[in-house]
Amino acid sequence: VSFYKKIGLEDVLEKFPKDILPLGEKVEGLSSQAAEELGLLPGTPVGEGGADAFIAMLGLNVVKPGRLAFITGSSHLHLGLSDKEFHAPGIFGTYPDSVIPGYHTVEGGQISTGSIVRWFKNNLAGKQEQIAKERGVDVYDILNEGAGKIPPGSEGLILMDYFQGNRTPLVDPEVRGMFWGLSLSHTNYHLFRAIMEGVAYGTEQIFRTFKVAGYEPKEVFACGGATKSKLWMQIHADVSNIPIYLTEEPEAASLGSAIIGAVASGYFKSLEEASENMVHVKSIIEPNKERNEKYQFYIDKYIRTYQQMKDLMHEMVRHLNKEAKNGRNKQGNS
Repeated sequence: VSFYKKIGLEDVLEKFPKDILPLGEKVEGLSSQAAEELGLLPGTPVGEGGADAFIAMLGLNVVKPGRLAFITGSSHLHLGLSDKEFHAPGIFGTYPDSVIPGYHTVEGGQISTGSIVRWFKNNLAGKQEQIAKERGVDVYDILNEGAGKIPPGSEGLILMDYFQGNRTPLVDPEVRGMFWGLSLSHTNYHLFRAIMEGVAYGTEQIFRTFKVAGYEPKEVFACGGATKSKLWMQIHADVSNIPIYLTEEPEAASLGSAIIGAVASGYFKSLEEASENMVHVKSIIEPNKERNEKYQFYIDKYIRTYQQMKDLMHEMVRHLNKEAKNGRNKQGNS
């Protein structure tokens, strides 16, 4: 309350809900107007929802400690449950009772993941676009095929996935992405594999930060765009030496919403029971010990690069911000 008053937003407090309900609790029945618009029956049970990522945890059956939800897309989210509260640098949370009553939610995240893959495809994969067109396949199939022939470590090429800064564990908005280790022998297939590996190194750094804080997942349940690439999921499993579970329903947040509806309607007694019955594993990607051992060298270099380069990156970002500000001022004065 004092914080909002200090920054002059005390009026916001009046808009805060008086009651905060747990996920899945029945709120009311569906109104006649809403029922007509949705094509449902009036009075259909409506359950309390929440943040999309938390709902996706239900749709991945991450409803107890030891499991981690790996939600992929333009960015990556890493969410798990702990039976104890803890706080540590480089970790978001823990948030009490935010998903399952009695458990604390721990969160990590990477800002730029799938967005880097898309950037590469749009700017550096013209040759592969042409090959895909000739074969009548998706360009990502060609890129994955070529990257799969490159050895772990991309023959000395490392990507830093800081294209929009680092969310966790560094919490640094002023770092920027880079490739380093480039030689004339590298191809754009090396670059593509290095992107997938660099993102996986960032995920592993988050897992190590979790471990230092006392949270260590044993199983990872993944959903989202990155799961379409078997190679990328295998790289993640190999880098972090942890099995990755893929479920039958790829839209975990949608399934999570259905789980909430099932609990609100009384079909299941709890979110845990509903998730256990409604989420089904399609396949498990097991880590390869030999590749994991090879990756240790590159993970170390990835982590050390930040300390070696952060001052230069900060200087560059501040310089560009200053130039942009000066440009806006000139436009305003013209």
